[in-house]
Amino acid sequence: NGNAAALAESFFGSDELLPELLYIHLGDGIGAGIIFDGRIYSGRSGRAGEIGHNIVDPHGPLCLCGNRGCLEAVASGRALVKQAQDLAAEGKCPALQRAFHRSELTCLKVIEAAKKGDPACRKFLNTAGNYIGQAIASLINLLDINTVVLGGDLTEAGDLLLKPLQANFKEALLQFEPVDVTIKTSVLGSKAGVLGAASVVVQQFLSKGGRSEKHQ
Repeated sequence: NGNAAALAESFFGSDELLPELLYIHLGDGIGAGIIFDGRIYSGRSGRAGEIGHNIVDPHGPLCLCGNRGCLEAVASGRALVKQAQDLAAEGKCPALQRAFHRSELTCLKVIEAAKKGDPACRKFLNTAGNYIGQAIASLINLLDINTVVLGGDLTEAGDLLLKPLQANFKEALLQFEPVDVTIKTSVLGSKAGVLGAASVVVQQFLSKGGRSEKHQ
């Protein structure tokens, strides 16, 4: 999950340990993992990091959570597929017609079409990037973390997503005291979850006295 992946990125995603880090998973859903002082911050009830249900467009589509205009409802892989399906159903997205009629339309198909120059798919990714950048800026304004790592299928879009994301992030970030924030894509990829899960086990062991027992 997002927390495990965040811990993996903190430990293994850079040449040095990153004790403060924000990990954003951009897949069918959108979620975040927060690392403070080298440890997962999950909040009082374990729900910290639910960035996907931040409302970014009050008049946007209905989200699975029941609200309208959540980040996940407008910018996730699932949202992009829904937008592409609606357009393909009207015959307005030739690049995706075959996948649509075969019920094979996926987020990666949308990204592939965008990379080949399809204007509608490029617009989907541009809009998603704008919303995601805005949401990340809100978290950085709140948490004051200087490293953001992006993972999940949407990052396969590369600059088609990242350029608008970065631009809108900088615009939405508080300007009265600029901070140097690094936004990068994960180098661990699908291994992040596995590495993170192992890291969680090690942390729990050490927190229960494993470290002191080891050195006795």
